[in-house]
Amino acid sequence: MKAFRVVRGQHIGKRHFAMCRAAGAGQGLVEEETLSHYNPSQYYPVHIDQTFCSRYKIAAKVGFGGSSTVWLCEDVVYVSKRHSADRQLTTRSDKSFKTIKIGIRGTSESQEVKVLEYLKSINSPHEGRYCVRRACDSFEIQVPGGRHHCIVYEPLGLSLLDYVGRQQNRTLNAGLVKWTMTYLLKAVDYLHTSGVVHTGIHGDQGPVIVCLY
Repeated sequence: MKAFRVVRGQHIGKRHFAMCRAAGAGQGLVEEETLSHYNPSQYYPVHIDQTFCSRYKIAAKVGFGGSSTVWLCEDVVYVSKRHSADRQLTTRSDKSFKTIKIGIRGTSESQEVKVLEYLKSINSPHEGRYCVRRACDSFEIQVPGGRHHCIVYEPLGLSLLDYVGRQQNRTLNAGLVKWTMTYLLKAVDYLHTSGVVHTGIHGDQGPVIVCLY
């Protein structure tokens, strides 16, 4: 489920990076609504149990950034299909859950959506294509003065920064470092050979960089 993010739509300043680092090291979570630069008028007011596109039912908030918030949701259409096919189904597949990245209000096209659609259209045979995170769906929420671009992804696990912070000595062993770098380089090479340039890779981008189990 975990993969490389194609385009980063926000700038991470030193202060923000330090807070993410502290949270990853188990020093406490950060709620963006308490930050001095938080502007609620730019973010879409999502509510628990709210449903988008008659399909994605919001279950919990899982993250935020300078240009978006991320929410865990249940794909009710997928669940309905599974139950129709098997009335005795008692457990849900992981595919019944998704995450929705809801961008801040804007008037222009989403560069991230454009890149994701472009990568899908070229259908490259490069082995690194499986290392890059792909969107399941995308849609827009129209609001006065603009729109919110929304991208649906498969849920992810810990970021690389969070994973390291939970280790006893806060380091990665040599084998895991080699595996991570191999995965990372394959993804970056795939993007570059496809004509896409990643604008920055950092440890705090882990939720959209690489899967660690």
